[in-house]
Amino acid sequence: MKTSKKLAVAGSAVLAGGLAVTGALVVTDPGESKTAASVGASAATVWPLVQSGAYSGTSQLNGIVAAPDGSVWAGGSLVTQRKSLLKKLSGGKWSDVALPASLGAYDMGTLGASSASDVWALGRPTVSGAPALLHWNGTKWAKSALPASFTPDQFAVVNAKNAWMTGYGPVGKRWNGTAWSDSTIGINPVKIDALSASNAWAAGFVREEAQPAVARWNGTAWSRVPFPKIGGIDQSQRSPAFNDVEVVAANDVWAVGAVPVKDAAGKTAMRSLFAHWNGAAWSHTLGAPGTGFAQVESDGAGGIWILDDTKTLRHRTAAGAWTAETLAAPAGRTALVYGMARQAGTKTIWVAGNTIDAKRMAATAIWRSNS
Repeated sequence: MKTSKKLAVAGSAVLAGGLAVTGALVVTDPGESKTAASVGASAATVWPLVQSGAYSGTSQLNGIVAAPDGSVWAGGSLVTQRKSLLKKLSGGKWSDVALPASLGAYDMGTLGASSASDVWALGRPTVSGAPALLHWNGTKWAKSALPASFTPDQFAVVNAKNAWMTGYGPVGKRWNGTAWSDSTIGINPVKIDALSASNAWAAGFVREEAQPAVARWNGTAWSRVPFPKIGGIDQSQRSPAFNDVEVVAANDVWAVGAVPVKDAAGKTAMRSLFAHWNGAAWSHTLGAPGTGFAQVESDGAGGIWILDDTKTLRHRTAAGAWTAETLAAPAGRTALVYGMARQAGTKTIWVAGNTIDAKRMAATAIWRSNS
């Protein structure tokens, strides 16, 4: 199951100037890379803010994850108080989760979970120190040691005996219920998602090739899956990459990201990358210059949700219709999104992030979709 990840882009704020969706949002034929015209979106709806500003000083939520049993977790930090923050959805309400008293000041925004009794939390120090890796077994938290040579970044948790942890290089870690062991992925993964113990996908890039890349786990080993080469990439810019992957079924995988591409005049602009795996091959589309996609999530009905880097949350139905959504925010504050997750067995999407005022002071915020 896909982990939460702190996004480098802002999320949905009030849309200005209409609802035009810039960028290509249509899957093309396998092996092709096309630029599509802007796609019109129907009128947006507003998602309610269900939790906001519950703590004194600056606070933030930087990630959220949903487990197959319906439990949902969100994490971040109480910045002013220099405390870690982890929240859980229970009975339709969000409450704080007790963490070890000795934990200290960490950002708990990277999470992975297969159930309410199998939760992984990666704490990033907000003051100083090394990352903290915690596991919840339903009764207590246990802290695991991390090798100095490995900097963890993401989780994909299938069950208590099958989990993945990736870092910033081509070698990840696999959990067998007792210990973590090295596993070569073959690409630089930015995001990882697992449908089962024998079906996981990693999406990211290959630095040496300056191309986005994907790899698949078949239960025994990782193998790189061919992805059509994207022409015109400016290799002097930051590495083109997928930013997220969503495994819906063996023949239904989505991946989104951004690539720096030169136009006919030699000018470079970031363009959103939208891709789909149909069980046999990858197809993809590049969006208009100045666009980028950060995260993708299934809507539970054959469609997907996407966070882009224009402060917009977008929905694509199974039929291919697009809408742009907005998030409610208190007067004088702007909504920023850092993660979204669909509650298992429902169409409900939970969004975690912050609202900020004119002085950029942040307060935790959680939104819920209208469906």
